[in-house]
Amino acid sequence: MEKIKNIYEKANIYVKMLNLIKEGIGKYFFLIIFINILISTKLALSTYYHKTIIDTVSKIPINMDLAFKTLFVLWILEIFILVFNELSAYIKTIIKYRIDYTISKRITDKMAKIKVEVMENIEIYDLLDRVNSNVPTGIADTILLIIDVFLNIFKIISFSFVLINIKWYFPIVSILTSIPYLFVLSKQGFDTYIMQVAQNKNTRKLNYLFEILTNRVYSKEIRTFNLIDFLVEKIYKIRKTIWDEKIELIYKHSRWTIYINILKNISIGICLFITCIDVIQKRTSLGSVVLVISAIQNMIYSATFIMQYIAKINKQVFYINDFNKFILMPEEEDTLQKSISNFKIVCENISFSYPNTSYQSLDNINLTINENEIIAIVGENGSGKTTFINLLLGIFKPTSGAIYVGDRELPTIINEFRKKSVCIFQNFIRYQFTVEENINAGNFGQKNRLKSFYAKTFLDFVNKLPFGYNTELGQLENGSIELSGGEWQKIAICRALCREDLKLIILDEPMSALDPKVESDLYHEFRDLCKNKQAIMISHRLGATKVCDRIYVFDKGKIIENGTHEELIKKGGKYYKMYKAQQSLYV
Repeated sequence: MEKIKNIYEKANIYVKMLNLIKEGIGKYFFLIIFINILISTKLALSTYYHKTIIDTVSKIPINMDLAFKTLFVLWILEIFILVFNELSAYIKTIIKYRIDYTISKRITDKMAKIKVEVMENIEIYDLLDRVNSNVPTGIADTILLIIDVFLNIFKIISFSFVLINIKWYFPIVSILTSIPYLFVLSKQGFDTYIMQVAQNKNTRKLNYLFEILTNRVYSKEIRTFNLIDFLVEKIYKIRKTIWDEKIELIYKHSRWTIYINILKNISIGICLFITCIDVIQKRTSLGSVVLVISAIQNMIYSATFIMQYIAKINKQVFYINDFNKFILMPEEEDTLQKSISNFKIVCENISFSYPNTSYQSLDNINLTINENEIIAIVGENGSGKTTFINLLLGIFKPTSGAIYVGDRELPTIINEFRKKSVCIFQNFIRYQFTVEENINAGNFGQKNRLKSFYAKTFLDFVNKLPFGYNTELGQLENGSIELSGGEWQKIAICRALCREDLKLIILDEPMSALDPKVESDLYHEFRDLCKNKQAIMISHRLGATKVCDRIYVFDKGKIIENGTHEELIKKGGKYYKMYKAQQSLYV
């Protein structure tokens, strides 16, 4: 029963792959098959005419008219083969591009929908790494391998018709001696995939270490701490482990390949010996020797290639199976709700634990954010502040409890909610774009006028850049400018604030890299920035809390205090102690 299930699953994978062929290349697949039929037929004819020319010139007197006609036909056939081979290569390039584009688009579309909480599992990262590294090129290569299988099948059929005129069993001998190669190659493909899965973790570590060693961002610290030898040693050890495993596997596979090649050459020798005996005893012509050598070699090579291609296809099936697992990964709900009646946010008894952990990062959180209200969430590291924001943004779902926006649960209106809300993350992305593109990314890539305050407070440095707002940032282009941490953070803030029809602003440690003057200016203008909007500010630095309507104090995943700044100061609890510890910063 298990074998039947495995056969069904593998057949289902092949069906899906054929659907990808239809979607990606359509008519090109049948065109290349037709061209391959012509190529294989002409190759067999060319071998037959080689026999004819030898038979003609070996007879005395030589029939010059027949010899020249045969040579002319042979010349025409060679030209046709050359032209069709080039045409085949051109179409294969188109096919590879179209398949690669189709699969890559499917992967990027899926990545945009996968639930973020699923990606907390380390095994998912291994799966994603295999999919990104192997699937787009792998499936394209698999399609080309299928095409090459057809070509070599047509070659075997064509050469069999030619060879059967010498000895009827020669084609059978040629094919049978290649069959053991299929089992060897299938085992090689399986062993290689298993090894790659086992090496996934080391490969990711190696890529990470190489990125650290070669990235300009890390170069100062690496040289300051004199870490080059330390990193190189770690890279060497991981590489040695990887290569030792590969070499051991290659050695194991090479022994079996040698045995198979010896068997194939014995079969060629036997067929050639029988043909030579027939020539000596005048049962066949001298040209038959050339035909047998050429035809049997072509058939064995074609059969061998088919075995190799099938083994490679079977190997790719593992990655196609990974692709199917990837495509079936759970997605965020595709909501149809197009409008939100109001932006009052209510969190009812929400708790949350990260996947594969029993520890509750949030425990029975209840809070309300009214429209046009500004709140602050404060607490020490690990208190659950960022986890709460991840739930509010719909990145994670509560383990228990619910979040409501207006009169609807958040998941049912998540798409519209995200269009009207922005978050300035502590670890924001530094896009390697122009300044203008960096800012417009906050408004779905569309241009938007920045208020004069934003430009004056945050972007005064842009006018000093070589090309102003058109200056390329980062390291991708020659002449790109690398900004300071504070300048990057100013751009991140403007990126969030430029969103049109914005209802909710979330700031996750937004001031960490800003100088005190800019931070002070932001606090003074914060009410105006948040006019007709809700705002949530998460910060260790409590200077911003005075401008907030309500403050929630998180500790070990729970809300232990809430109220205005004045109320919490009078209470003399956790917030009071935190504020007093930082009071000198705000004098």
